[in-house]
Amino acid sequence: MRLAEYRYSTVRGIRSQLLFVGQVEAVRMGEVVQVIAPDGRELEGEVLAVHANDVLIQVFGECRGLDVQHTTVVFGDAI
Repeated sequence: MRLAEYRYSTVRGIRSQLLFVGQVEAVRMGEVVQVIAPDGRELEGEVLAVHANDVLIQVFGECRGLDVQHTTVVFGDAI
């Protein structure tokens, strides 16, 4: 269980419903995350894989409009 919320704007790639996020610490497979689109839309996702500090996230919902510069992924208890 996390006691804080962690926000990462380190999306390195987007392919269909998958986000590749780098420089993430203390994450677990199966963890539910919130994805915030550049337009403020909030989506849910799940961590599918972890390799060192890189994670693969499956986004649930429409990914149109997500981009690597302005998309934020939130990990934390509030999700």
